[in-house]
Amino acid sequence: MRIHNTTIHGTRGFTLTELAIASALGSIVLLAVMVTFSAATKHFKAVANYGQIHSEGRLAVDKFAQDFRKATDVTSWASSTITLTIPTSFTSAGAVSTSKSVRYYRQGANLIRQDVTVGTSETLSNSVQTLTFTMYDRVGTSTSLTANCKGVQVDIQLRRTVQSTQQTEDFLSARLMSRNKP
Repeated sequence: MRIHNTTIHGTRGFTLTELAIASALGSIVLLAVMVTFSAATKHFKAVANYGQIHSEGRLAVDKFAQDFRKATDVTSWASSTITLTIPTSFTSAGAVSTSKSVRYYRQGANLIRQDVTVGTSETLSNSVQTLTFTMYDRVGTSTSLTANCKGVQVDIQLRRTVQSTQQTEDFLSARLMSRNKP
């Protein structure tokens, strides 16, 4: 008795070698997609962090600028802290009748604005690496005497780290003149 092997055209399967090659190519393509996605996600987070720390820094500088321009006196100063006297009300003759004390300082990575008179504090930024206040007199010369202070330069370096790796950094600086200090 004779057995015939008959095959129907079009029903032939893949060999083991073909399946191994296809699996390897599919794995390589999948790995490339995952690496690209991971890099894009990391870049997106870096851009988002930069936007956030830059926004926080700008708001902090703007808040300090508003207070300093209104200030009538700098009551204390160190390179990373400054306390201002800001008028809150005036007499009918235009003289200051009441004022408040506002202090700016760095605590850890936070830039704090403290209303000393009321006893309230607000965190303006939580990514501060360095904070420096430099006082200037009327002619623009650096001074350490609060009585001679007419202007202040504030320099803020902001940095965000993710998993102990520096991811984003920004540096903001503003030089301001007090409008109300004689």
